[in-house]
Amino acid sequence: MSETKLTVEDLKKSIAKVRERIDAAAEAAGRAGSDVDLELAIKTQSPATCAGAVVALHELSLPVLLGQNKVQEAQATAEAIAATVIDAKVNMIGNLQSNKINNALGCVTGIETIDREKLVNKLSERVRPGGRFADRFPSGLDVWVQVNTSGEDTKSGCSKEQAADLAYAAAAAPGLNLRGFMTIGAHTSEEAKVVESFEALRQIRDEVIASGQAGTEGASDLSMGMTQDMELAIAHGATRVRVGTAIFGARHYN
Repeated sequence: MSETKLTVEDLKKSIAKVRERIDAAAEAAGRAGSDVDLELAIKTQSPATCAGAVVALHELSLPVLLGQNKVQEAQATAEAIAATVIDAKVNMIGNLQSNKINNALGCVTGIETIDREKLVNKLSERVRPGGRFADRFPSGLDVWVQVNTSGEDTKSGCSKEQAADLAYAAAAAPGLNLRGFMTIGAHTSEEAKVVESFEALRQIRDEVIASGQAGTEGASDLSMGMTQDMELAIAHGATRVRVGTAIFGARHYN
């Protein structure tokens, strides 16, 4: 994990600058800044920094939303986050392997990376009434379907063609609340291709909601856009951007 020492005040300044970017992008798109949530991507950050981020968001009166890429890091930072006694939502925004499901459900509040029906079934089995984690999720587990909208081999997520059916499966699964969709923008300097990847997610979301299938009515969230492309994502409908580098600086890997 990162050894960077960031104070709460440091984090508040960085978060405020990112919120300014979000608000400006929303205004340029004819949207309200409040339509777009900021989720802090806390990959590689120390427990102390993660706790500081929770406090910083809270003191700025912003939703306390954190995203973890790895289950082991979510576990390692959970105690420090809980110790703030602030209601924080911590979602998995990295690939979730089947053998890590139990560990994940012990420390996260949502999964933004649903990419296969097998994962839907395994999660439902654990959080539905009578399941091992039912008491931890009395109102159900919030989930998002991750779609590889750019078709890049290096990206996780289901294909665009599989997305709607996977969403319907998640919407129908006992114990799961389908909240929306997630993607990572195309990794290219060609703006048109990045836009295409964001527009594809919005079209999938609209199709699923328009279907009228039970459980899809609340699936309006579009989790897309990061430090380098959040303005484009917001212009094309993002309701949540996942930002790490602009808040914490460049990551340091052990």
